[in-house]
Amino acid sequence: MNMTKVILKKIRKEMPVILPPGAKGEIAKALGCGRATVWAALVNNRRGPVADKIRAYVLEKYGRVVAEKEVNND
Repeated sequence: MNMTKVILKKIRKEMPVILPPGAKGEIAKALGCGRATVWAALVNNRRGPVADKIRAYVLEKYGRVVAEKEVNND
């Protein structure tokens, strides 16, 4: 029986306090929405599928890693 050991990394990220210059426009273009929509999702904590998608994108692309943990499949 072939048992392969898999090690996964769990990474916890934190939303950035300040986005780099031009990031709102880049996010809007990548997700097909306006800069005002990006701003509202990040600053006003708007709810809805578009706002959730924006926050997930920002967290993935610009989020700061605050914790890393290796998880074994033992």
